[in-house]
Amino acid sequence: MADVNSARAFFVTSVIPSYERFVTQLLDGVQGGRRDTAALGEAAGALLHLADYTAREAACKHTVVGAPKSDKYVRQLTSSNWWFAATRDIANVIKHREINRDGRLLDSLDDVKEYCVIARYEDSEGYYCDVRKAVLVRFKNGIELAAEVILRQCLSFWVRELIKLKVISGHPKIDHGRTNYRARNEVPSELVMRQLAQAGEQFHAQNVVLHYDSESDRFVRGGSRGPFKADVRHEVIVSASRFEDSLRADLDRP
Repeated sequence: MADVNSARAFFVTSVIPSYERFVTQLLDGVQGGRRDTAALGEAAGALLHLADYTAREAACKHTVVGAPKSDKYVRQLTSSNWWFAATRDIANVIKHREINRDGRLLDSLDDVKEYCVIARYEDSEGYYCDVRKAVLVRFKNGIELAAEVILRQCLSFWVRELIKLKVISGHPKIDHGRTNYRARNEVPSELVMRQLAQAGEQFHAQNVVLHYDSESDRFVRGGSRGPFKADVRHEVIVSASRFEDSLRADLDRP
């Protein structure tokens, strides 16, 4: 009988789906409510906790350092693979708000920010723009990377690791979402970003202009491309306060 709590089962039913939900959500055109940070935390946490499941695999007791405990294995993965280390710290700053482990790559949740991205592309006809979302992570050394890039690299590492440990037999099918590049005819005629807000709560929306670099298939800041124009309509959707009844009760008290 198959073990529904095995590392393979956790990888297939939790790790891959949480990653796919995150990268797909970045394309839904709805920002706010910490939705993307929460989805990132779920995906990063699953990639981190996969080490716990792997260390407890009976078949890995002689190949995973410190098994069945995972402390030594996590430290080994952190020191040997930068993408795992980055994912580990992302998961923990989202869970704990701040971290202080020696050798950490970031300090706090303030280093993880949600953005509405105005993406600038160029082709033979000139420039054109699209709008999408990104969660950008700024590390202690000043490097800034999109969270989806970090998770994708960490997931690729885990595929290699699990194949090596014979937890899985080959490369699984994974939906990585839409590629960064969009041709001019794929961009909608009207650029819209819907933003969620809640009455009585903080609302914060940040825009960033990123330029598409075709050589690396990544978005980058800055550059000497000169001024350009992009029309983006922001629709703010305000929901009722979750404390509306209690606030009214407080006002009614003598």
